[in-house]
Amino acid sequence: MGIVGREGVGRGGSRRRVTGPPLVDLLPLKGYCLMEKRKPHYNLLEIQAQMATVSGLRMTLTARNDALLVGITAQAAVSIIQALKSGCFYKSMTTLHDSSIWQDVYHGTWRGGQLYIKFQRDEIGYFTISFKEL
Repeated sequence: MGIVGREGVGRGGSRRRVTGPPLVDLLPLKGYCLMEKRKPHYNLLEIQAQMATVSGLRMTLTARNDALLVGITAQAAVSIIQALKSGCFYKSMTTLHDSSIWQDVYHGTWRGGQLYIKFQRDEIGYFTISFKEL
């Protein structure tokens, strides 16, 4: 795994290596380059504002089926999304086929279990592409 590091400028203008986690990881995957970062790409409050009702909830067929498999209805999905906090953020990642499209991953809770919830945005708005148990 290749890691893109950071440099900072110290007192007096000297350059120094900044400690802490990298801003972006580059993950090679059979001809694709998947990037990850540890900061949300999208605003969670905007996602929650759009998905405040069942009519505003957009889910891929896979996400909807995964949710239904564990007993999560559309209304429950809305409630789970509304309960997410910034501390639930896990990572941002690009799609396999287009490194300009970002997806934010959060860990939510449902009946005492953990969920893997992945959001993406298109020209219409936000949608959920993954809603499964961890």
